Parts: sequence; C-alpha cells; structure tokens
Amino acid sequence: MAERNPKHPRIPKSDKDMRDASDAFYYEIWMFNEMVNSLLTQLPQPGNPQYNALVESFVQHMRNLIEFFCPSDKVHPDTIIASDFFSNPSQWEKKWPDSLRKANSRANKLLAHLTYDRIKDDKGWEYGTIREIREHLNCLFEKWFKNVPPDRIGEKLRSYKVSLANIIELPITVATVSTGTACLPGIKVSRDMFQ
Repeated sequence: MAERNPKHPRIPKSDKDMRDASDAFYYEIWMFNEMVNSLLTQLPQPGNPQYNALVESFVQHMRNLIEFFCPSDKVHPDTIIASDFFSNPSQWEKKWPDSLRKANSRANKLLAHLTYDRIKDDKGWEYGTIREIREHLNCLFEKWFKNVPPDRIGEKLRSYKVSLANIIELPITVATVSTGTACLPGIKVSRDMFQ
C-alpha cells in the first residue's frame, strides 16, 4: 500500500531523511519505556501534578508509537510511520492487536481530545494493561528494527536495545488495592485525576 490516503500521498524520503526520522522515533520509544518503568515502580500519587504528567506522558508516547507502527488510512503525510523506512511500504503492513486499538481509541478520547467520553471513563490504566501494551509495542519495535535497511537507521536508534527478558515486574504490594485487583489507583486520564 504505497499510498494510504490518495488525498495525501506518501512521498519517498532519502536515506538521510530517514536516519534523521529515526532519531525522532528513538525519542518516542525511549520515553515510552522510561514512562512505563516509572509508572510501574513508583507509588501512585493521585492528584499530584507530577504524577499526572507521568501518566499523560505514557499515554502520549504510547499513542505516537501506535500511530507509527499501525497508522490509520487517514494518517497525515508529515507523520513519520514505520513503512516509510522501506523502499516497498507493503513490507511493513501490520494489523493492530485489539489491545492497541482499544488503548489508542481510549488515548484519543481521554488525552488527545477533550471529549464527553472523558467524563464517563473512570477506569485507571491497569498494571496488566500497561505491561501488555509495552510488550506489544516493544515486540513490534524488535520486528520492525530487524527488517529496516541499516542505512536508514541513525546511530541513536541503532544503539538502543529493548530487552523483553529484563522487563521490570511489578511488586504486588504496590499494585494491590482493596478489591485485590492489580491496578494503579490514580492512573487515569480523566477529570478525577485532578482532584
């Protein structure tokens, strides 16, 4: 699928353009993993603006990575997407796992846009969901990285490694709430977050 949206065709980029783009992508994958690690290892502090900023940063970087790996057909031509790195864009056509589709939709409604759905959504981002999203996105990264032509990857991204085997496991004492559910109270992007 060389052209995702006929109104906004994808313009092929040079190897140098793509190396520069890989530096921007590096920041997204690095920050996403750092935010996940921070959220899974810190005690939740609902109502604390700095804690809320961690949650929002996680959601924003997650959303950017989902758009990178699994863009919609209406993706803007200026948006860097995974298939741009291949001379034949169909080399990277991935289906969205349901968990990423749901997370992206939720991020759009709860953070990227001021919506009425934000009022209704009072669920937190559960630890299990955060870990599942991280695993899906890091697996997509590993698959993509192994197939991208090396001359299209910059030094920052070339030296970045995600080890799925060394993913931080959540201490149950931090995650257990009164219901016994593994959930971060306060990890929500909703009006309740600001109380």
